[in-house]
Amino acid sequence: MSDKKNYCIEINHEAAGNISFIRGTDIERYNAELGYWLAEPYWNQGIMSEAVKQAVEDYLNNSSTVRIHANVYDNNPASMKVLEKAGFHKCGIFRKACFKNGQFVDCHCYEFVNLKKIN
Repeated sequence: MSDKKNYCIEINHEAAGNISFIRGTDIERYNAELGYWLAEPYWNQGIMSEAVKQAVEDYLNNSSTVRIHANVYDNNPASMKVLEKAGFHKCGIFRKACFKNGQFVDCHCYEFVNLKKIN
């Protein structure tokens, strides 16, 4: 499997969003970072929650990845809910770790660990 994997979210035969995984290297080769976006007209409809669940399942089934992590800006509780609904757990907060829209913001770290692969 390559170091990157992308899933297109298609609605009415048009791209409406994306989910991507970037695999770590060397000692982090069993980790991957998750990123995603969805066009605003489709927000708050449960689309991303379901898409992330399906993409995580497919990615884990077709890779050696054990742990997936994602970072969410402090002002994006909807994205935090997406991850929680997909089985991710908050593992920490990086204080003032990002500079967005002219200000420093906290970044919440979430992780999903597939213990079935290591037990």
